Amino acid sequence: MNALFDLLVNASDNNWCWNLFCTTCGHQDLRKGFDKIIGGNGFADFSATHDQKQELRILAANIDLRDASKQMKFPDWLGYFGIILFRTEPVERDTMLLTDHFTQQLQPFGVDWKKYLDDQGRSHMNYTDLEYLESLILNGQLKLS
Repeated sequence: MNALFDLLVNASDNNWCWNLFCTTCGHQDLRKGFDKIIGGNGFADFSATHDQKQELRILAANIDLRDASKQMKFPDWLGYFGIILFRTEPVERDTMLLTDHFTQQLQPFGVDWKKYLDDQGRSHMNYTDLEYLESLILNGQLKLS
């Protein structure tokens, strides 16, 4: 099992905040959950190390997007991946682990993620790209099943 997947399912079941810019809770339940999984308190106090960020991304890259879309509410699962991307973006920019993960998983559904990123002038994804995925799902252009 994937501890991050289990955490995200629990978060969705319990309506945990995924608003990146929340001024009420700052998605603290999720950040504390990340710390519990990887050890330490880097995400809770915004001081996560490169290694902690990498560990979180590795766990996220082992989550099947179809499973996420089936086990978590929409758009919660996109919001949770968005927080992961936001909190780990410098590492993602260097290694593109989640970018490659999304590219591989979206390819069978006809989404050319690399072309989309090229059109955005970037090689790596960030949290704003999940808004694009949300629009594809809402417009019926993408169904992860």
